[in-house]
Amino acid sequence: MSLLFAFGASLASFLYASIYRLTHNFSIISPRSRCDNCQTKLKPFELIPILSFLWQRGHCRYCATAIGWPSLVVETTGGFIVAGIICYPLRPKMILLVVLMFLMLTLAILDSKTLSVPTYLLALTAILAIGYQPSSWQFLIYIFSIWLLAQLPLRRFNQIGLADVDLIFIIYWLSGLTQATIILLIACLSALGHFKIRPHTERIPFIPHLALAFITWTIIYLHIS
Repeated sequence: MSLLFAFGASLASFLYASIYRLTHNFSIISPRSRCDNCQTKLKPFELIPILSFLWQRGHCRYCATAIGWPSLVVETTGGFIVAGIICYPLRPKMILLVVLMFLMLTLAILDSKTLSVPTYLLALTAILAIGYQPSSWQFLIYIFSIWLLAQLPLRRFNQIGLADVDLIFIIYWLSGLTQATIILLIACLSALGHFKIRPHTERIPFIPHLALAFITWTIIYLHIS
């Protein structure tokens, strides 16, 4: 399980670094990783997921600038995704669930950095969710109809993004009414805690809270059910 956790953390670390580079118009291949503040090139042992962060106490070894906790959260979440799901009998459905969770993690990183997510990633997440949790066409049309009806009033309500609503519908499709309501409650409490910690933030991205709540609750539920 430790190897699975390390693999998941490494995959999440690469994902986080790649998104950072792409959003800043850098190549994901070169140049080598470096401190954002002092621009010192980082050595391989300074790039070990989670361990390097803890060893350096969350700061750059050269200029003492704080690295920031989001990278630690992303790497730890990636480790728990792979170790928490793949430990089950290896089935295609479990692999699909891991892919779905990493897609949500990608959406969370993008929303936290840019306060927006690409439509095509949301669409891909929705398609894979339907593949993971197939249901009747009648139920699909029912959910889709409610989603369409919600679009117009939500466009006039700026406090919640349309992508947030899209992901909420996806989570309801994946988890069912009861579990999705619990996930939404956890996400709201998490966002409230975020706001209490940073009260002067103009807008708090909600997708990271939704994604982390879904990932955490789904892994716990799989283990206790």
